[in-house]
Amino acid sequence: MRSRILLFLFISLFLFVRPVSASEIKSDYVVEYFLSDSGVALSAHVKFSVTITNLTNTSYIKKLSLSFPKSYSITNLKTTDDKGQAVSEIQYEENKINILLEFTDPTIGKDKQNTFYVEFDQGNLFRQNGAVWEVMLPTLQDASRASYQVKVHLPENTTRKIAISKPNPTSIHGTEIYWDNPKTKTIYAIFGDKQFYETQLQYHLENPKASPVYMELALPPDTLYQRIYLESISPQPVSVYSDEDGNFIARYNLKAKERVDVTAKAVLEVVTKPRSDIEQLTASQVEGQASYLLSPSKYWDLSSTNSFPNLSKPQDIYSYLVSHFSYDYSRLGKNLKRMGAEQAVLHPEQAVCVEFTDAFVAISREKGILSREMEGYGYSQDPELRPLSADADVLHAWPEYYHPQKKIWIPIDPTWENTSGLDYFSSFDVSHLVFVIHGKSSEFPYPAGSYKTGQSKDVFVQPVALAPEAQVQISVDAISIPSQIIDRSTYKTKITIVNQSNVYVYNVPLEIKSDYLFVSPDTMNIPLMVPGERKEIVLEYGAREKGVRRVSRIDVQVMNKNVYSAKVIIAPFTYSIALKLALAVGAIAIIWLFFFVLKRKKV
Repeated sequence: MRSRILLFLFISLFLFVRPVSASEIKSDYVVEYFLSDSGVALSAHVKFSVTITNLTNTSYIKKLSLSFPKSYSITNLKTTDDKGQAVSEIQYEENKINILLEFTDPTIGKDKQNTFYVEFDQGNLFRQNGAVWEVMLPTLQDASRASYQVKVHLPENTTRKIAISKPNPTSIHGTEIYWDNPKTKTIYAIFGDKQFYETQLQYHLENPKASPVYMELALPPDTLYQRIYLESISPQPVSVYSDEDGNFIARYNLKAKERVDVTAKAVLEVVTKPRSDIEQLTASQVEGQASYLLSPSKYWDLSSTNSFPNLSKPQDIYSYLVSHFSYDYSRLGKNLKRMGAEQAVLHPEQAVCVEFTDAFVAISREKGILSREMEGYGYSQDPELRPLSADADVLHAWPEYYHPQKKIWIPIDPTWENTSGLDYFSSFDVSHLVFVIHGKSSEFPYPAGSYKTGQSKDVFVQPVALAPEAQVQISVDAISIPSQIIDRSTYKTKITIVNQSNVYVYNVPLEIKSDYLFVSPDTMNIPLMVPGERKEIVLEYGAREKGVRRVSRIDVQVMNKNVYSAKVIIAPFTYSIALKLALAVGAIAIIWLFFFVLKRKKV
């Protein structure tokens, strides 16, 4: 499977009729990629330099073959050697492309060198993927007795910087990036620090009961590495809120036997580094979650298996899974039955992404490491190298562990390292979209793509280049405050704060000001509100001074903007007594007058 992206070097060596062994030559490779950006697509001009050094007086190389994956586009091939035009031929096989090279007149003798120069255009290796450039470069399969250097030359006028690289470059000089003797099977790199995905998610809710019920669904949440821009949700839910794990939950009321099809459209922004604006909130949330983030759950229980005494750190657990588990491609496209951590450990050859994740979470929690599961969508253009679970649309699962010193969640993906050979522990990518967070429960809530009543496709994801606009708007529902109050009474009213934004809002300051009224609370801070959420606050207020008639003002400010103002007459208690007495006397006078008139009529 992995051979699809590797660069093979097959060397045919000839001295009369005797093959030359690898110990008789030394080879050095320099591969350069010169990028061009048309504004629509990326292309690369590729230059290979292969220098062969003879280590004996009687050995030399006459022919050489370079092999590439079949998907590796090669056009405008040009080959030369030290003495001019070299003989070359392209052969196409079932899974690869071979470039056959032959020296015209190789130099013979110890320490003598012969060099092939190969140039061609490549149009599908570097990809404009939404807002980022992405590349997965093949590397030399067997670099023994060889030096190997990869160079990437970015366009001169580009402002893009390399954000993620697996492995890390040896050096970067302006727009030139170098890898010397990379040990990994591939080089994976992303240029650009954020990616945007346009999503359309469909949820099919059905109430089979003969009585009304409420049902909830999970929309993609904000995380340390993701931000949601909600465009629309139809029909509108009766309420929305954020649960203990930070999931974005929408509630619907369904009548007896009713079915409701919900469509949510949103743009998800995925970033390479933790969002500084919510790091502090995340740390404070973990304090309240810590107890259950260490607890076993239905799929995170290892009670009858060994305790893995040699695995004490997240990287130990991760490396164990990458090396001991095997991805079972035969389970894809079927109605997968989730095995859980215990069975995954007992049958490591049958793992898919949920088994890698369940095992990591279970072992980590047993070792006192706070951990959880993220489930959602892994944007992958190669289902073999970066596979997905096909059980519910094309979902993917991966774990996160909490770093107590850095006070951040760190996402990792042992599944994709196992299948691609890329390091998903020390750095992540912008291809993982979170639909739900599983910390308290290993099952709930269900992610988008799981709310099915048939075989419909309900998850649509597409990278886009343009960043959406955050439209922040906080409003207050009409407040019922009487136009007149009595100075000796205390009053209560409800204030409803509404997040009409298309994004999460954080640390929303609320301030109530008045000149002659005391107000409690007069200030507060709302840590988080999801798009469309309503927060209800009970406000107590009354006169600061007694016995003085005044006209007071009350103002409600949210995020330093005045959202409500009203005038209130403060009436002394004695005034209210006099008023009541006057009303009573008036009422008696009216009654007496009524009976007096009635009596006169009778007379």
